[in-house]
Amino acid sequence: RPSHVSLAGGMAAVRRSLLIISALCAILGLLWPQIEEYLKDKTACPIFKDGDPKEAMKPPTGGTAAPDGNHEASIPLRTFTAEELSKYDGKQSDDSPIYLAVDGIVFDVSAGRNYYGPDGSYGIFGGRICDRALALGKLENGYLIGSLEGLSEKEITTHKHWVNFFKKKYSAVGVLAGYLPSK
Repeated sequence: RPSHVSLAGGMAAVRRSLLIISALCAILGLLWPQIEEYLKDKTACPIFKDGDPKEAMKPPTGGTAAPDGNHEASIPLRTFTAEELSKYDGKQSDDSPIYLAVDGIVFDVSAGRNYYGPDGSYGIFGGRICDRALALGKLENGYLIGSLEGLSEKEITTHKHWVNFFKKKYSAVGVLAGYLPSK
């Protein structure tokens, strides 16, 4: 069998594959608005639920914590120890405040009780320091610490995304005692 015949057959298979991929991409492009709406309606993730994820990545404007990362506020913020923070897990009553800490900033996430309350999909974060868990996308107690040591550049970027998300979405009510924010 001549080699040019098998090469022609292989090229035809490649063309068919590319045609199928192009058709799938076109269909996905046409259906994307419906897919995005479905994700916003069905997901438990507050980024998709409450707005455009690109907006969550933008630096916050205003708020109670200074945008330069030194955590000095326009009004005095309370200093929390990890033990004090743990009392704000929302488990005391249906209207008790829920706080969590990211990058040394304590945020009041009570408005997101459906997410951060005891029965919420992110309920494990209530009253806790969440840096490592958010950077790694882990919902386990062992990751609820402030250390980012040993994380990859991608994981650090994910952490920064979450810091910006919380700064934009929730009010800062305090800072963690002795915590140095990430750069």
